[in-house]
Amino acid sequence: MDMDRQHRNETVVSQFGRRLGAASGLLSIALLSVGSDVLGGNSAGILVELFGFAFFLFFLGSLWACLRNAEGAGGWLSATAFGAGVAEFAVKLGSGAPLLATMANKGMDPEIARALIAINDASFLLTFLPLAVMLSATAVVAIRWGALPRWLGWMAAVTALGLLGGLGRGSRSLRSVGGCSHAVVCAVDRGDKHRPDPARGRASPGRNRASGR
Repeated sequence: MDMDRQHRNETVVSQFGRRLGAASGLLSIALLSVGSDVLGGNSAGILVELFGFAFFLFFLGSLWACLRNAEGAGGWLSATAFGAGVAEFAVKLGSGAPLLATMANKGMDPEIARALIAINDASFLLTFLPLAVMLSATAVVAIRWGALPRWLGWMAAVTALGLLGGLGRGSRSLRSVGGCSHAVVCAVDRGDKHRPDPARGRASPGRNRASGR
């Protein structure tokens, strides 16, 4: 009885953690969109975007745990996805410094201001590479081990290819692709709730171990 109660408690905590991680990802998308598109990159918009970046880190930790549980303790694809997500976060967060510099110096030379804004745009484009790596690793784990719905894994793979193909095109035409890629990984993480709890798989030795169940 005590073991059953402990198992139920672990299952509830695991499900709550996955839902909290997925909610963090969706909230990250909403805040980043509001900060950049609705508020127009002013002081309030930058503050909102910073909160969006913070929630992205919570989502990233949840995604890593989800992939690692499916791949196993010795897997490296989950670590690759996590590292690529951190790299994307670092580049995107650092790209805000030029904008803050232009806003803090109203009398700045227009040419310098344009150069700083160009740095910000280029940084946004550079995030497509680590984001594509994160999506690719997520797609492989989802498709190979079947821990997540496979159609979500294929969707992540297609989006990753779109990001790689768009590296030579310019950030302005691909802002929707970047937002879509975040939505895909959020959907992938939400799909983890369809996967049975790993403890149940250990309690039923007859289940297929290759499928992560």
